[in-house]
Amino acid sequence: MDGARVHWFSILNSLMVIFFLAGIVFVIFLRTVRRDLTKYEELDKEAQAQMNEELSGWKLVVGDVFREPNHSKLLCVMIGDGVQITGMAVVTITFKAFALCHQLHEALPLTLLGGYLGTRAEPIQYPVRTNQIPREIPALASLLFLFLVLELCHLEPFIELLLHPL
Repeated sequence: MDGARVHWFSILNSLMVIFFLAGIVFVIFLRTVRRDLTKYEELDKEAQAQMNEELSGWKLVVGDVFREPNHSKLLCVMIGDGVQITGMAVVTITFKAFALCHQLHEALPLTLLGGYLGTRAEPIQYPVRTNQIPREIPALASLLFLFLVLELCHLEPFIELLLHPL
């Protein structure tokens, strides 16, 4: 076989294994979460109050998972743009890899189509009830400081190159 064909076969084989394993993990996770959600939805309030002492981890916050976050519209815009940029990058790289076209100009029409379809969509029905009183979320000052330190550590070699060129 030609070296390029073996290379493409190896890439496709790796991708198929990754998708297969990710699918298995997703199905197991989906079954576990679905089973737990139905179990907790069937409990009446008295039994649930008694079990709250025994519960730990994510099971304590199951009533707060689908609460609308602060600045939800900004979050939707950021996630939508990220998904669109990632999707267009994958499509562009795929088309370029197979030499199907020279340039892609579909980004703006897809944005307008997505915005139109998004405004026409039905509201989302959440599978569980949300608690009336939201849980208190602790301040993230220490985590933000840690994030800043980690980012500065990643930028340090580039700052060093700027200060002391080769």
